[in-house]
Amino acid sequence: MSMRVEIALDGITDLEVMLTALGEMGITAQKVLNKGSRAEACAKIEGHDVDIVRHADRNLVLVGDGDWRFMRSRNFQNRLRQRYSLVAVKRKAVAMGYQIIDVLEQEDHTLKVVARAWG
Repeated sequence: MSMRVEIALDGITDLEVMLTALGEMGITAQKVLNKGSRAEACAKIEGHDVDIVRHADRNLVLVGDGDWRFMRSRNFQNRLRQRYSLVAVKRKAVAMGYQIIDVLEQEDHTLKVVARAWG
């Protein structure tokens, strides 16, 4: 018997940013076109099919069946949150007229975005 696993991603609400973040992590993800499905998107993570569903609180949730140790992994969740945040910050900076010059990984694995304003 398989077990349903839901991983809530508090603060992750933008599906486009989420799909871009997953893609940058090397994970294939796409919107679901089936209007009868609860899922807004689906992804193939470590060989497993995972639905991306929106909860009533507007946060996105990863949903899968089976042994989903990778989804429960703090390392995976932290990498996804970091990549999501990076994509969101870069998009916002560009929308505000900045040019992204570089993204530097610090010794503590935090990221530093270097941007330049024109004008």
